[in-house]
Amino acid sequence: MLVYFVGLVILVLLLSGGGYLLLQGTIDHRRIAERDAKGYFMVWMFVVTFISVSVAYFAAPHIDPEEVAEGIQQSTAGMLVVTALCIAVLAVGLIKLKEKQQFL
Repeated sequence: MLVYFVGLVILVLLLSGGGYLLLQGTIDHRRIAERDAKGYFMVWMFVVTFISVSVAYFAAPHIDPEEVAEGIQQSTAGMLVVTALCIAVLAVGLIKLKEKQQFL
């Protein structure tokens, strides 16, 4: 189960980190404005959340089908972890996306 959660965390961090770096690069090259990049990042994080929650839901039964624990199921716990992580990454990404200061 630990491998399942670590895999989900790695998936979310790779997808969101890639989107962040792509948008920060476009801001640095003055292709899009900071406000636009923040909007695109928010939409990208919605897509990452949807993809990650779908993977968490469909991959959980294949991890260990014989492990049946009382209480919360693996898929539900995975979806909660992914959603919380995506919200945290969204908050950090929106704060960190900035234009470089240009001094003349």
